[in-house]
Amino acid sequence: MWNPFKRSQPTAPVKSKRRQAPVFKLNPTSRSLFSAADHDRNNASWDTTPEPIGKVIDRKLTTLVARSREQISNNDYARGFVREVRKNVLGHKGVILQVRGREPDGTLDTYGNAAIEAAFKKWSRRENCTVDGRLDWRRAKRVILNSVVGSGEAFVRIVEGHTAGPYGFALQIIDSLRVPIQVNDARLSNGNVIRHGIEMTPYGRVVSYLVETRAGVLAEPYRHQGKEFERVPADNMLHIFDQEHAEQFRGLPWNHTSLTRMRNLAGFEEASVINARASASKTMVLKTDPDVYEPDDEDEVEEPDIELEANTVVTLPPGYEPVNYSPDFPSAETAAFSKLQLRGMATGQGAAYNTFANDLEGVNFSSIRQGKLDERDGWKDLQEWFIESVCLRVYERWLAYSLLAGKILNTNGNPIPASRFAKFCMVEWQARRWEWVDPLKEEKAITEASTNGRKSPGEAIRESGRDPAEVWKGYAADIQAMRAEGIPEDMIMQILGLKPAAPAGVNNSEQEEENPDDGE
Repeated sequence: MWNPFKRSQPTAPVKSKRRQAPVFKLNPTSRSLFSAADHDRNNASWDTTPEPIGKVIDRKLTTLVARSREQISNNDYARGFVREVRKNVLGHKGVILQVRGREPDGTLDTYGNAAIEAAFKKWSRRENCTVDGRLDWRRAKRVILNSVVGSGEAFVRIVEGHTAGPYGFALQIIDSLRVPIQVNDARLSNGNVIRHGIEMTPYGRVVSYLVETRAGVLAEPYRHQGKEFERVPADNMLHIFDQEHAEQFRGLPWNHTSLTRMRNLAGFEEASVINARASASKTMVLKTDPDVYEPDDEDEVEEPDIELEANTVVTLPPGYEPVNYSPDFPSAETAAFSKLQLRGMATGQGAAYNTFANDLEGVNFSSIRQGKLDERDGWKDLQEWFIESVCLRVYERWLAYSLLAGKILNTNGNPIPASRFAKFCMVEWQARRWEWVDPLKEEKAITEASTNGRKSPGEAIRESGRDPAEVWKGYAADIQAMRAEGIPEDMIMQILGLKPAAPAGVNNSEQEEENPDDGE
């Protein structure tokens, strides 16, 4: 118990301690497995909830298409990328059809194949290819590819009958936005569903496409929120896009990852130009002496609105002091920043930086060759995709219609029967190929590969973008023409750059012994 009268014991004096400066220690946080999933203040804004691709398309595809089209219209690099895709996937001749139908004995049906190719070439004319009569087959492929790059997809409707034009078979290229993105219906009366304007079975097999129209009465209309859509069966519509995700039913613009960089770089360049123009405009500023002119209190003094122009003299009103305004532009960092942005864009587009930015400064043979080889592998992949998605599907549909309609005539003047459809579906498509960086070195490498048996002559010719059969025909025609003119065989071989073949039963060593070359 506490006693108030008890004398307290003296306490020992407390020694004061000197305050020490705080010591800051850096404690590195231990990284756990899959540390990208950890939550801290550095990645607080990082998305942690995955979203199905369908919902992303519903919310963002329209905006992406609008911004992609705007950049292609205004941005030099965006427009240049579209041109590079078109130039490398199609080339100046497009993708050339080569029919390879064979007889029962395995030989090529030369006359039948030629008749098919001639009929397809006739259909490829402008008046036959598209329903509006404006595009031939080569130009139609360019428009389709442009739409896929800029909008992520293209819709091509197949039209048959008298409404299709003179041939009776034509294509209608439809703007992708006419197929509505936000039209979704969970369940139709027939059990199907609608996703992004596409009617499909519950398993995702496409049944029809909804195309917005302004026509009054349609055969099978579909109405949604006051708009009327035409229902086009899937057999009559080609939906062309490069699918990257499971359950992805609409295409994404190919430059969607680069749009932000493109716009930022364009804004940076515009601001740099404005500052550079201001810095280059040499302007003399004269200040008014208040002792000479002093405005009355009743006078209203407005703030001056001055535009700087080169070699001008500006007089400031009283009360304003001249300021030394000299922007440091263009600076040395401008080019480095632009190059950094362009490299990121080129990586996202799958193109070499030197091609995308049209910058060959500081490039040597080895670097440009490696960059071109990697880039061309990507172009070849896109060529195969375009052939399978567009060329082959259009050709097979055209072939079926043309055979049934009796529009393909054989050499005897009779129509080729429709029973030969499977035979003439055997085709090859010759896409564009490229010249090498150093043709002399590459040709020597091809020659050595052919001599060593690692590459056939036909394979080498196909890699150059030509048809081996056409090359052999050219050789045969040249040889026949030279023989008709009486040119000796050894001279013909010399003209063609070939050595005469050794007689049967005589090897090269025996021939050299019979015809020694001692240099005398």
